[in-house]
Amino acid sequence: MIKNVTLIRIYNPNAIIADFKSAYNKYRIVAPEQLIFYLKRISLSALSIILLTLASSCTLKGYKAVSNSNINSIEDIKIFNDNFEKVLYKTNINIYSTNLTGITIIKKKDSAMRVVSMSELGMKYFDFEFPDNQKKVAIVHYIMEPLNKKLLVKMIKKDFGLMFYLPAVDNSKVMVNVDDKSKILIKWNKLIYFSGDMGRISQIKKQRVFLPNKTIITLSENAQPYPDTININHGKISLNFAVIK
Repeated sequence: MIKNVTLIRIYNPNAIIADFKSAYNKYRIVAPEQLIFYLKRISLSALSIILLTLASSCTLKGYKAVSNSNINSIEDIKIFNDNFEKVLYKTNINIYSTNLTGITIIKKKDSAMRVVSMSELGMKYFDFEFPDNQKKVAIVHYIMEPLNKKLLVKMIKKDFGLMFYLPAVDNSKVMVNVDDKSKILIKWNKLIYFSGDMGRISQIKKQRVFLPNKTIITLSENAQPYPDTININHGKISLNFAVIK
């Protein structure tokens, strides 16, 4: 006599992941209680497949881990070189339906990076200072009243901080491109820094669990001590800089 027979259903991992992502995107904001109900219906075996698949997806295609013995051969990544002094950018700022144009000066002064943005007529938009010591808080010297919103100030501080305070290669998770060994990426603090042939950062992306990684900052690569273009994209809020030569 056969007792307590348990039938194990064979799941299609791709179908499970697609169904889970669809439910997550559909309910996570408008109806979180529906998402909770959905999760309770998922069997343990199906949930295990989801977690295993998501864990394996954290490895980016085309890149492989660098052994500890080879990390020392990779030079520190850069956006603004050590000998950087000053650069002037033509600026385009888009905040929802508002567009501001002008110029932005980024300069190195007194152990800090200073970012000053203004209109073509000299009306200042904002003035931020980023001390070399990352542990010190960025200073807001000025920001015009229409831009003086907590979310926007936080975003500007964070985005420029990502460019001024780069992760150390030896203390981060480094991966190298399988086909082109001169291209690396560094996974650090839920971010991915992509470095190209010249050892300069070309992209900074935000890691997301259930959605594709999101590009936050795109930079041009060149031999100058600074990038020719900087594009910061947060959807309805974006800041674009093109060097004035």
